[in-house]
Amino acid sequence: MKLTDRIVSPSGFSTNQTYIHIVDTNNPTQDPAGSSYKATLDESISGSPFVVIVSGTGVNSSIRRDVSNVASGDNSGALGGLSNSATTNYSMIVGGRNNIVSGGTHSFIGGGRCNTASGGYSTIGGGFNNNATYINSTIGGGANNSTTNDESTIGGGWGNYASGYSSTIGGGRSNCAYGYGSFLGAGWNNTVDGSFSTIGGGQLNYTNASFTFIGGGRDNSAYGNCSTIGGGTGNVASSSCSTIGGGCDNTASGAFGSTVGGGGNNTSGNWWTTIGGGKNNTVTSCGSTIGGGLNNCVDSQNSGIFGGNSNSISGITSFIGGGQNNTIGTGSTHSVIVGGSGNTIDYGYRSFIGGGIGNYVSGLTSTIVGGCDNTVIGLRNTIGGGGYHLVCVTGVGKGDATIGGGYCNKALANNATVAGGANNYAYCDSSTISGGQSNIACGNKTTIGGGTCNVSSGDVSFVGGGSYNNIYTGSTHSVIVGGYYNISSGTCSFIGGGCYNQTTSGLSSIVGGSNNLTTGCRSSIVGGRDNRTQGNNGFIGGGCFNTGGTAQNIAIIAGLNNYSKGQNSFIGSGQNNYIGNSGYSTIIAGKNNNICSPSLRGFIGSGSGNTVSGFDTVVVGGSGNIASASKSFIGGGCFNIASGSTSTVGGGHLNIAGGNCSFVGGGRLNKNYSSRGFIGGGCQHLIASGSYYSIIVGGQCNYISCDRNFIGGGCQNSMSGNTTFSSIIGGQDNIINGYDDTHIIGSCITADRSCTTFVNNLSIMNIPNSGVGLPSGSVYRIGSNLCIVP
Repeated sequence: MKLTDRIVSPSGFSTNQTYIHIVDTNNPTQDPAGSSYKATLDESISGSPFVVIVSGTGVNSSIRRDVSNVASGDNSGALGGLSNSATTNYSMIVGGRNNIVSGGTHSFIGGGRCNTASGGYSTIGGGFNNNATYINSTIGGGANNSTTNDESTIGGGWGNYASGYSSTIGGGRSNCAYGYGSFLGAGWNNTVDGSFSTIGGGQLNYTNASFTFIGGGRDNSAYGNCSTIGGGTGNVASSSCSTIGGGCDNTASGAFGSTVGGGGNNTSGNWWTTIGGGKNNTVTSCGSTIGGGLNNCVDSQNSGIFGGNSNSISGITSFIGGGQNNTIGTGSTHSVIVGGSGNTIDYGYRSFIGGGIGNYVSGLTSTIVGGCDNTVIGLRNTIGGGGYHLVCVTGVGKGDATIGGGYCNKALANNATVAGGANNYAYCDSSTISGGQSNIACGNKTTIGGGTCNVSSGDVSFVGGGSYNNIYTGSTHSVIVGGYYNISSGTCSFIGGGCYNQTTSGLSSIVGGSNNLTTGCRSSIVGGRDNRTQGNNGFIGGGCFNTGGTAQNIAIIAGLNNYSKGQNSFIGSGQNNYIGNSGYSTIIAGKNNNICSPSLRGFIGSGSGNTVSGFDTVVVGGSGNIASASKSFIGGGCFNIASGSTSTVGGGHLNIAGGNCSFVGGGRLNKNYSSRGFIGGGCQHLIASGSYYSIIVGGQCNYISCDRNFIGGGCQNSMSGNTTFSSIIGGQDNIINGYDDTHIIGSCITADRSCTTFVNNLSIMNIPNSGVGLPSGSVYRIGSNLCIVP
């Protein structure tokens, strides 16, 4: 029967009682096809060179024969290698040499040499002299590795030691994992002695706290729970939840949450402190940060340094961006230095320095944007830039001073401002200097626009520019627009420009010019040179050496060396014109004209050398004319005199109107001394004093010395004595002396009776031939005879 047709034995098999049929085809002694033998199962397996795995001494155990392997544990196996011993139930050794499974069941050794798995459910993949001594421990390979706690794991490497519960070592050399649930990836001589802590690799790294992490590097130590070191060398994370990213010799200490990103020799030493990198940086107060740089230090809360060199913060909630040797001192809370070198904020609450070098702030909410060696002291003060500036305002509620830029400027009062320039000083409250050099604003609310060496000491005053201009103390609300060496010492005064101009009284003004002076209130000089106004409301338009005296309301428009002392007087122009104490008087123009005192409302229009000395007296023009009586008038001409009250000289030369209401119209050398007398013109006429209402119309050398008489013209006619109501129509050398109502028509006639008309020759034309209808006294002709109507 074929073997394949046979049925299975109804009884069980035993290796020493059950026989099997064996055909040896290599032995033809019984049959050429092969000899037939019987043997037990044990005999057939042990005797065959093709049988490798045999039963061990444990129940259902297996070993490789002939290599001194032992499988004494039930269901155990030592399936390969040499001198391997699986002495516990369900244990397995696949290969290797001198490997031992003892003490714990369900253990496994894959291979290697002199490995020992003595913990239950432990595993050794291979390697040399590895020891897995606790339950569920694992060693992947390597040499001289040991797991001495439950669920510990070593992946490989040399001399590694995992003694923490559920600890893991990936590989490396001489690494130790003592902590519960700890992990060590690789590297040399690393130690994890804290629960659930991790070292990724590196050399001589150490942690003894829980939940820590060291990524790698050398000589790093994590002593704080939940601390982290990414790598680097010589780093120490000693506070809970602290972090070091890398670098060398960095320290994250303090109570909680400190961080160092990298760099070297950095110390993050308090709650939630952070250092990003750099070297020799130190943070000692909670919540503070250093981004990087060199030798930076923060020892105040919630402050930060972004980078730079040798920067320091001692004020809470403050910030330094970078730069070198910048300092925020104690008490300087909420302050900022962006960068620069050698900048300092000391006791500067909410203060700011943008950059620059050597800047200093000591005050609340004060600012320096940049520049060098600038200083701010006080409340809400500001320097924009430039160098060597000083803003210093102290006192309760005082501050808000500003310097925009420039060089060596000072703002030393409340709300004072210097926009720029050099060596400008703003000393008083709300004073302002826009620019220029060496300007001084020392009045409250005063302003200097620019220029050089200007001084404004008056409150609410203004200097626009120029040089060496000065507004004195007490000269409030005053203005100097420009020019040089101008001075204002009166309140509300104004100087537009020019040089060496000065206002000394209130509301006065000088628009321009040179060496002009106003000493009266509300006085003005528009321009010119060496002009003076001394009285209130005075005015000089221009010219040179013009002077308005101490009386009020004097005006000089222009000219040279004009002088007026009269109240409400006026000089329009000209030269060397003078008005004395003669109120309401006027000189329009001309030269050397004079309105003398006492006089009132005098007037000279123009001309030269004219004089007015009476009230309401007028000289319109001409030369050398004198109007010396009240209401007298000279229209023009030269060397005329109006000396009688209300007298008039119209013009001419050397004429005199000497009587009250007398009149000389023109001509030459005419003299009218009579009251209300009249000389129309001509030459060398005379109306004597006391000859009221007498008239000389023209001619030459006519003479009247009596009242109410008339000379129409001619030459050398004379009326004298007690003659009244008489007349000489014209002619030459006519005389009326003492006869009233006498008239002369002709020449060389001397009147000898009153009420008579004298003629040289009388011709009557068209005489009527009858007297009928003619009035009494009429002349008519009868033939050749003349008759008179009775």
